Amino acid sequence: SVGDEATSSSSRPSRSEAEEAGKAAGDAEKGTKGRVSIVTPTTESRQRFHETVLACFEAQTWPDKELVVVETYFDKHSDFFERAAKRDPRVTYVKFKVEPGHDWSIGLKRNLGTHLATGEFIAHFDDDDLYSPRYLTTMVSQLKEQRAQAITLSSWFIFDVKTERFGFCDAIAFGWMKGRGADHPDVKSWAYGYGFSYVYRRQVALDVPYDSIDL
Repeated sequence: SVGDEATSSSSRPSRSEAEEAGKAAGDAEKGTKGRVSIVTPTTESRQRFHETVLACFEAQTWPDKELVVVETYFDKHSDFFERAAKRDPRVTYVKFKVEPGHDWSIGLKRNLGTHLATGEFIAHFDDDDLYSPRYLTTMVSQLKEQRAQAITLSSWFIFDVKTERFGFCDAIAFGWMKGRGADHPDVKSWAYGYGFSYVYRRQVALDVPYDSIDL
């Protein structure tokens, strides 16, 4: 209120109060300890994947988790996620109407999801990918064990819907086959991608945001 803003110098907080407020702000930036926030950027054209995203989230064995969905749409937003967010307090769904040809980048949506997240850890679920029930448990455990700030998969399984064939992708091994080492720009691009298997501490996401690009 206006009255609160018009305080005198004598009402300044004590040093201990200021330090406590600073600590609280720092803790907020780090997120709720032990919680994993899953961020999913999506669009209206990919609403057919939304049920699978929620199913992968609900199947995760990690106990303290939340799902943050950032959707842009031209005509109709996701009724499915809107209902899910009303039903489950662990689901946060935000939608933004955009003009055709002016959609937001995946990087921008990931950054927005980070600011909406409340967890100590951030994970990314792309809307067209599948994640096994122990995915978060495995990734966060490795992050802690290695005392790392961020971690990602360097290999993964793939499935071709048209041919119904499974495959295995190892980006670094593929680079070796092509005579390219792990430090080659192409191999790094294949191995690290742009977020689909990233898991990291929230503070890292705030300090090093994504570029506003699509990959």
